[in-house]
Amino acid sequence: MPEFRRLPAGDPVDGLLQMLVDGPRNQSRQTFLPGDAVVVDTTERDADESLAIELNAAFWALPEGERFAAASQIVFTVATLEEGRTVFLLDKTVPGDIRDGNGDRVAHPLTREALGELKPWIQVSQPVPGAIVGRSFPVKATLRAPDATAVLVQQDDLLARGRLDGGRVLLEVGSGTPGPATLVIELSADGEKHTVRLPLILSS
Repeated sequence: MPEFRRLPAGDPVDGLLQMLVDGPRNQSRQTFLPGDAVVVDTTERDADESLAIELNAAFWALPEGERFAAASQIVFTVATLEEGRTVFLLDKTVPGDIRDGNGDRVAHPLTREALGELKPWIQVSQPVPGAIVGRSFPVKATLRAPDATAVLVQQDDLLARGRLDGGRVLLEVGSGTPGPATLVIELSADGEKHTVRLPLILSS
């Protein structure tokens, strides 16, 4: 489950990666990047506009399964900055060894599609965290299962509800006061519920 936080000043990629290393504030969530992992360097490759991220030995010393999970966290997190962004994870100067759940090597550059077995249950593309929304606004998300609903809440008050059809719904807000609100998307699959909470600002 993602945790939404404001980026610090400076390079957004460096800020995102440092947040992953620091770990989540909510203890019910976890990061697979070890606390002693260090991003040595980040550069954009001119040839294909992929992002090259050099990681230290602590990252590459992770067991294969944890390294795959950590690599997936990096790729899906960086993708929040730019749709379709691909990533090279470098061990010194060469693409490092990333293996999927079957033990097969994953080719670089890494893509969300190649790491699909670990993709998030819910990926919200609209609205963005912290957005100011009106009394009618669209919600767009990529979902791993079709049974999902979106609600807008303000403190304990339910302001709007809708079912996502094809990952989309238009929420109509009939009440509430201008100010902070929370978009909650919940998805049910295999008897389990997966939830994303997105902070928003309701306009007048």
